[in-house]
Amino acid sequence: MISRMCVWLALVSPVAWAQAPSLASVDASASTLETTTGVDITQQVAELMGVVGLADQARHISQAVLNEQQASLGDQYRVVNLVAAQWSPQHLQQLWQQAMPALADEQAQQLLGQLQQLAWQQAKLRERQAIHEQGSAEYQDYVGRLRLQSPPAERLALINELNQAMHFSELMILTRTSVYQQLQQVLPQWQAPEAWQQGVKQQVREFLLYTHRRTPNEQLQALTRLYQQPQLQQWLQRFVAELPQVSG
Repeated sequence: MISRMCVWLALVSPVAWAQAPSLASVDASASTLETTTGVDITQQVAELMGVVGLADQARHISQAVLNEQQASLGDQYRVVNLVAAQWSPQHLQQLWQQAMPALADEQAQQLLGQLQQLAWQQAKLRERQAIHEQGSAEYQDYVGRLRLQSPPAERLALINELNQAMHFSELMILTRTSVYQQLQQVLPQWQAPEAWQQGVKQQVREFLLYTHRRTPNEQLQALTRLYQQPQLQQWLQRFVAELPQVSG
């Protein structure tokens, strides 16, 4: 299932660990901005972006391997503790806040306004619906047809452009790489599947194609442009850099 950062194998909806409480306090140098209502704008943008969905993705990845390996209760606790230390919703929200670029209040409000547009809300609704339908016959039938006949090149190019703007595949692969390394610390005999990165890319592409199967090309381009806003791209890139680093 896919995680919703998106919209995030089992790309699963972002949040099997409990929803994160308010952001942990961070040094003022992280330039926390507040709206006129006093609500931290970084938290609002994080919610609109589905940032904490990576926590759910990490949990499901590790749990699937633990179940497959029939890991002992002790090993399960060790893996859970390792994963939670780096991939909890609270920690991800803190990293998102730390990654916030220097924005004037007007710029921050403009960005928030863009993410509150109807087009963005409709796209997020389609993602949530697709997440819940992943195990359905309709979803599996659609993916099966995709694998027999690729969509038109123009459509596939638009989906790839959206994926790149979202940093979707990048985030899924980074999360999985980190969790796999944590699993191997506890289960040294276990090996990650071969060429799993290509599998992730294919599943993300199939998920986005299914999610937007009824989205006209011009709307898809407009959604991509929302993600491509310079301030949002800078924020996403800085967030990726803040995430747990992987070795090897």
